[in-house]
Amino acid sequence: MLHYLARISPFIDALVELQGMHHDNPDRIFYSLEESYKNALNDHADVREIIGEFFYLPEMQINMNKIKFGKRQDNQFVEDVLLPYWCKGNPYRFVVMLREALESNYVSQNLNKWIDYIFGYKQQGVDAERSLNTYSNVTYEDKIDLYQIHESNPALAQSYKLQMYNYGQTPSNVLQFKQKEHPSKKYREEIFKFNLVCDQ
Repeated sequence: MLHYLARISPFIDALVELQGMHHDNPDRIFYSLEESYKNALNDHADVREIIGEFFYLPEMQINMNKIKFGKRQDNQFVEDVLLPYWCKGNPYRFVVMLREALESNYVSQNLNKWIDYIFGYKQQGVDAERSLNTYSNVTYEDKIDLYQIHESNPALAQSYKLQMYNYGQTPSNVLQFKQKEHPSKKYREEIFKFNLVCDQ
């Protein structure tokens, strides 16, 4: 989350604290949506997900505070986030189009698959392995007992805490009671037709 919100207070302060009280290397700062997208597709070590703020906070893309992040290896200064061509460099247009995409029939039809990965039956176990959706044990809330580890090895427990702090944790498996696919949302047209029938 802090990675994406690096241009907004108070998140920048938390990010600086996380990086040992200084700004991170400019090449690792959130710089370009296209670059982030490619990293998520091609680099299995980059498991960041889009955060909710993308859908309502265009200011997160703008360096309004004129923070000096520095210069990347390609000699580009890190300023505003480089946005996709289709939003014409306008972060407000970006948010509007992203919200429209989120409400599209395609997303409605496929959002259940994401739910299965994050909260459902593909989060852990054999189905997660088949789907290449596995992470370090330290990211799962039920895989390690920090209190027990702390009693025998405080240094290891502290190391695990730092990993959790830096890389995050997998959400709780809220759908663990059901080991099947989450149903897809109905198309908006179907819902609209249903409302027409109900209104008669």
